[in-house]
Amino acid sequence: MPIWGLKTVAQVIATGFEGPQHCDEPWPYQFVSGQQVLVHVRGEGRNSVWLSGRVIKPTYTKQYPTTTLQYYLLEYLDNGVRKTRDFSPQDGDVKPDCPYVRELIAEELMWPIDEPDRSIPPMRGNGQMGRTRVAC
Repeated sequence: MPIWGLKTVAQVIATGFEGPQHCDEPWPYQFVSGQQVLVHVRGEGRNSVWLSGRVIKPTYTKQYPTTTLQYYLLEYLDNGVRKTRDFSPQDGDVKPDCPYVRELIAEELMWPIDEPDRSIPPMRGNGQMGRTRVAC
């Protein structure tokens, strides 16, 4: 469902969009290698830290009695240090990098746009080789 042109997360949710309604909600999203993501690396509430990253590859699945979680190896920069780690969208710690998710995080955590160390970096253009974005 396209969500372009809607001004707030509440407007998108009101249209029936079936994505997460809170930034920490699980979302059984299927990623592809090279896809840009936003990853929750630490903190809770207003102290949450979400960073831009990219999917390197799917890694493993973990079976539980009621569900199966798919994990992806992600690459991201944390304080200038390149890190790689497995994350699962069903845990709520990784979301696709798209306008809806950025607005969801910004509205819910009330991150000031004018504080670069607290705001989410702007989305990169489509011209970068091997990296893809989604429109949610």
